[in-house]
Amino acid sequence: MSWEGLLAEARAGSRLKASPDHGERHWRAVAATGLEIARRDDRADAAICVAFAVLHDCRRVSEYRDPQHGPAAARVARESRALRDLLGEERADIVATACHDHEGTIHSREWPLVGACFDADRFTLGRVGIDPDPRYFSLILDDPAFSEMVRFARAASDAPPKWADLFAEFASA
Repeated sequence: MSWEGLLAEARAGSRLKASPDHGERHWRAVAATGLEIARRDDRADAAICVAFAVLHDCRRVSEYRDPQHGPAAARVARESRALRDLLGEERADIVATACHDHEGTIHSREWPLVGACFDADRFTLGRVGIDPDPRYFSLILDDPAFSEMVRFARAASDAPPKWADLFAEFASA
């Protein structure tokens, strides 16, 4: 299986894939931000961040309150053959955990592989008018790096890379 196969699984049941706030545009921005986090902090795993980005909001049913979208995305991750083929069992389980817990968990400083996923999503909060607050982040907490990541994520949200570019960049990362 391939990254395109994982993306096809995410798209298959997504009701909001065209949404600018929680659809594929956002998924791509989160993937780009996760790749940047992995470049800056060796506690992050680029492949886990990209897989999380593809899946984390893929079962969202509302733009607003949707407390079950994380657990629903985690089910997709647990059932995904493509994810296991790409990452193996252990790393795929980390993606499922990150999807399950990404909304409502304050941060995951004790588990940086999950925390990097949370951070990749949270750095993009500017797209919905929320300023990211370092208290809710796991890896990159201090300025100037935090402010640089906020700017990076805003640019990624405004003009997210195409999937092909993200997957190609990931393959070389």
